[in-house]
Amino acid sequence: MDTLPSVRRLPWPPGTFLLTLAAMIAVIVIATDTLHTWLAVGGIIALGLLGGLFVYRNSLERARRVGKPSKPPRYAPLANPYDPTDYLPAVPGKTLPTRWPRLRSFARAAPFLGVGLAFCFHYKIASDLLSARPASDLFSVISVTALALGFAIGLAARPFALRPSRPGWMAWGALAIVITEWLTLFMLFTATFDGTYRSAIAPAVVALGAVVPLTSIARELMERRYSAQLAGMTISGPSARPSRFRALWRSGGARFAIGALGLVVLATYILLSAPSLNGPSLVVRVWPIILAVACILIPRGKADEASSTLA
Repeated sequence: MDTLPSVRRLPWPPGTFLLTLAAMIAVIVIATDTLHTWLAVGGIIALGLLGGLFVYRNSLERARRVGKPSKPPRYAPLANPYDPTDYLPAVPGKTLPTRWPRLRSFARAAPFLGVGLAFCFHYKIASDLLSARPASDLFSVISVTALALGFAIGLAARPFALRPSRPGWMAWGALAIVITEWLTLFMLFTATFDGTYRSAIAPAVVALGAVVPLTSIARELMERRYSAQLAGMTISGPSARPSRFRALWRSGGARFAIGALGLVVLATYILLSAPSLNGPSLVVRVWPIILAVACILIPRGKADEASSTLA
């Protein structure tokens, strides 16, 4: 199954937010008294900050190793003196250095750092999110925003990638898990409305973060189809000319483009209607699900592939 490189790129390892949600539930269960509360919160802060620091340093070290000249291959002594010696050792090819290694490493560590910073500013963020309690004070808003910003940076940067040797079903399965985590994340953040603009920052940031990967996939599909039109590999009519809009529609990229536009509309609605929202909004919560179903049901344009004899 042929998949796009952008589909194989993920904002975080699948299951990261579900594990974060399980850790939040564990904090609520363990926090029976003051001592257990501080131990549970201190543990999740340490896991978030130290885990993020470890991921950052490990990713930065690997990025710095890429592009360095490799050592010359060593010839092992032959066990049998009559073995043939006219062979060439496998020499690894040159790899280009990673662009912006520090920024990419920070994007990898952003979800973990966001969790740690969120509990640093407000240790009751787990109970506030799971009990649909609005973010009323300043520290609650900062905590929720830090948590949302960490995952939004991962969405926008998408620093993780599956190897091309992985089958296509694994790429789509990982993408389905990440989408489920994004919906859960967004549903939790819609509970932070308290009638102010600052309470709408977290859900709006999460919604806008998903616009970047959707736009990237739509553009890649469109460019692939448009290149095929320029090469004369597709037929759309006897006098038709290459068109990017037609390429976007017939490649299926229009679904992702409409999804990105719908999320921009959703973020705009959240920011404009924040003063009138008091608690979770039904429109805000149902809109992503309606948008996803509508994008799936949008018909894809006909491929109309042409053979070389018809070109």
